[in-house]
Amino acid sequence: MNNNLLEVLVVSPTGEKYTFSNVTFLKVKGARGDIGILPNHIDYVTSLGSGQMLIRLKNEDEKLYVVSGGFLEIKENVVTVLAEDIIEASQESAVRLQREQAIKKATEEKIKEDRDILGTKKRIQDSLRR
Repeated sequence: MNNNLLEVLVVSPTGEKYTFSNVTFLKVKGARGDIGILPNHIDYVTSLGSGQMLIRLKNEDEKLYVVSGGFLEIKENVVTVLAEDIIEASQESAVRLQREQAIKKATEEKIKEDRDILGTKKRIQDSLRR
């Protein structure tokens, strides 16, 4: 591997896996703030917070992801990101909308279930009073 470049490996429990060679810069949200990583960084391990991860490639292309916690390890110009959840930033709004819709649906179903339970309890009490 070229000493002036990083290799970045990203994995998550959901099966997402990305590999980038020829990385000139990586920025992630650490638990205590942003971390910028250049080639030849010292060996390092840290926890990650929730936020954006920017990967700048040798050809100046940039990749942007949203990471929801995890860990990061740097060893000999290889950066391994173990992300709790990761999505491409361009898909973030779509994923957020899907999650909001799922939460709304679950809330509506819970309210309906609670009403059904209350109605059943009321019918039982009414029949016991007769």
